[in-house]
Amino acid sequence: MKYCIHCGKELNDDAVYCTSCGKKQEKPKQEVVQQKGDDGLGFGIASICVFWFPILSIVFGVIALVKGTKTNRIATIVCASIGLFLSVVALVLEIIGLVASASANGSQNCYANPAGGWVCY
Repeated sequence: MKYCIHCGKELNDDAVYCTSCGKKQEKPKQEVVQQKGDDGLGFGIASICVFWFPILSIVFGVIALVKGTKTNRIATIVCASIGLFLSVVALVLEIIGLVASASANGSQNCYANPAGGWVCY
């Protein structure tokens, strides 16, 4: 047995309307309230914008990826992924540049010649 959601009278389980008050036995629809929170899109965009600072970009990208996954926001996930990819590429290029410049100088000591050019010994 079930009870009327409006007046509380006992009803049959398959009753659509209350036999006492005549009201339909369906619960009022509740409005879906969308949370107004940070979905991480700003962090995803920041991750793309500062990719030449790889560590900062990776931090922003991870934050955006986590928030985008929690809120199921595709745009945030895409921005975070692009930012992370660019920051990893920039990091690899910076490491290659550091290694190349270190090996090019080797053990040479160079200084700028006041007359022009470089002097290495």
